[in-house]
Amino acid sequence: MIRIAWSAVAWTMLMGGPCGLDAAQPAPNEGAPATQGQQPGVVAAALPDGRQLFARYLDAIGGREAFRSHTNRRSRGTLTAEPEGKFGLYTIWQVAPDKRESRLEMPGQRPVTTTYDGEYGWTIRTDSNGGEVAELIRNETLFDLADASDFYFFDRIDERLSEATTLREETVDGKPFYLVHVTYDHGREAVFRFSAESGLLSAIETVQGARGGAVIKAEVHFGDYRDVSGVLVPFVTVQRYFRPIAAERPELGESPPTEFELIAAVSIKLDEITANAPGEPTFQQPKQIADLIRRLEERAAQPDAGG
Repeated sequence: MIRIAWSAVAWTMLMGGPCGLDAAQPAPNEGAPATQGQQPGVVAAALPDGRQLFARYLDAIGGREAFRSHTNRRSRGTLTAEPEGKFGLYTIWQVAPDKRESRLEMPGQRPVTTTYDGEYGWTIRTDSNGGEVAELIRNETLFDLADASDFYFFDRIDERLSEATTLREETVDGKPFYLVHVTYDHGREAVFRFSAESGLLSAIETVQGARGGAVIKAEVHFGDYRDVSGVLVPFVTVQRYFRPIAAERPELGESPPTEFELIAAVSIKLDEITANAPGEPTFQQPKQIADLIRRLEERAAQPDAGG
């Protein structure tokens, strides 16, 4: 069985505004990958520049001034994970410029808190004796968490993206979308899908590693957008994880798509989002984490054994 690192939930609230779906509508084309080819015989018009589509998105959600007026957001709602059928209460803080903390409480399970302080990430669970067990987040999961914590990402595209290329226009459920392939400043890749009509972002697609070394395609779709202090923000996100059937490694934005099998889905429905909320977390490292980081830094500072 493939076990997915659910820290990918981090992406779900990255958006400073809404992302392309009509209010209160489910993600399009349920159960299928986001990218689909154009109809045969359709002649593509000139494609807009990828960076221009990001700029258009920032305007569509309320503009740069409104976007920058938010210094934090506190969101509360519920999370459902399939096929396990898990359900829980979900609270997340996002704090500018690059911090976040989420807490997931599921019936019959101990709460899990995931924190990123701008440099390091960790999870905290409560053990059977009531004590706290902290675990440092590393590798690709830390990259996911760091990307998700970039509060002003959509106003820092020139800094964060080394490349943004519009791949094509496609139609999903009768609506036109532009697919933009991006390369981040750290080298990872993704495909963003923007509405050609509204300029809003509909979905993000990435290729990720799962526990055990398997490779999967991950998608995040956004919907039910509402005004939060002058900025439109998604209140519903749906994450889907696909395993390629015919290909060893899925390709981003490919057309026609590789055959995929849906292996898991996570839905988050928020009841409340507050901008510039009081009482934000301290993001202080637990002693277990601070001690582990200190030991790792000391080890890294030592010369190689063979040197």
